[in-house]
Amino acid sequence: MELKTNPSDQNLLSIIYQTPVGVIDMDQQGKIRHMNARGVQLLMPFFIQLGLMGDNLLLLFDRFAPQIRTALATSSPSSPLIFNQERFVFQLILDNVEVERHFWITINKQALDSFTVFFDDITERYQQEHLIQQVTLEKAVQQGKFETASGVLHDIGNAVVAFGSYITRLRRQLDGTDAKHLQNLVLFFKKNQPVLASTLGESKAGAIVTILEGIVTNQKNREDETLKSLNEQIKISTHIQEIISIQRQYIGDGVSRKRSKANIQTILNDCLAMQLALSENQHIKVTLRVQTDHTQISGDRTKLMQVFLNLLKNSHESLERQGAVDKRIEIEITDDNQSLRVRIADNGAGFEPSLAETLFEKGVSSKREKSGLGLANCRSIIESHAGHLMLSSPGPGEGATALVTFPL
Repeated sequence: MELKTNPSDQNLLSIIYQTPVGVIDMDQQGKIRHMNARGVQLLMPFFIQLGLMGDNLLLLFDRFAPQIRTALATSSPSSPLIFNQERFVFQLILDNVEVERHFWITINKQALDSFTVFFDDITERYQQEHLIQQVTLEKAVQQGKFETASGVLHDIGNAVVAFGSYITRLRRQLDGTDAKHLQNLVLFFKKNQPVLASTLGESKAGAIVTILEGIVTNQKNREDETLKSLNEQIKISTHIQEIISIQRQYIGDGVSRKRSKANIQTILNDCLAMQLALSENQHIKVTLRVQTDHTQISGDRTKLMQVFLNLLKNSHESLERQGAVDKRIEIEITDDNQSLRVRIADNGAGFEPSLAETLFEKGVSSKREKSGLGLANCRSIIESHAGHLMLSSPGPGEGATALVTFPL
């Protein structure tokens, strides 16, 4: 395309012509008055593909970004900036294959009938950012799997320890058992058998001793079998604990890791990425507002992620029980110069205000068929970071709020 120039503007147009981004000067109807070399390079393939003359930009935008014509027509003189690096997708046919080209576009209103359009092809950058997002999401998903596995192993380990303690208790109860007392009774009857024979008769006295010896033998055999079984169970329990310990070390159990800087905003972003599919499937609108620059604390990232995943999961389940059409989870990060505050609020099922503290007790839950252990563990983790976790709700059906605070 030939660049039209005015002698008085020759120097300025020469500079614009060499600018590494596309620059176009056009009127309100889209008539192109000036276009630099980069603009010609970027847009000419689209003009040719659509069979356009290449002198009207709005005809091209009508194909790929029709909202631009409306924005130009309704633009206000008091707001000269119409678009500011907005991303648009253009479709191009190359070798009979449809490909997407991503452009950022900025449009300024210079006068009543004069607009300047700046644009550039950001396809490679967009693809790289998209790839990074995918890698980040996959990493977050894998991290979540490790954390879930760690939590499961932790719970199984606790159950195995409790099981082992009960077995040990049963084993101790076999000390000084009935077999020993019966054996002492047999020895007493044998020692006093002549006296019993003179009273009951020798045959009856002998029969009593024989019966007692049989009872002692059977009882001893049963106790030996029980003791053998308990010892085997203790060995199995110990072996399971060793396996769990190895697996927890392999997946990186958070208990043994040193604490470092943990960015709460990044942790929440990762949690939301992991639950993105769930939110979309349940049509839940999730928003995250960050109103502070102080989002880092010293802490265990894995454990903190476990807490926020659990709190978000509770909100999802509460919204599912509520069955409302407008489902919302609002997350807000703020600070008051002394503490970092994370507020997670939903408009789900809620609960009676008087239940707020009891929900942190083990075995208590507002959900059906749940163990009630999650919130108790969450509070323990937050308190281990010198923080505090509180729950509140106006009442059933009115949503709930979880507030997590950390000292700054």
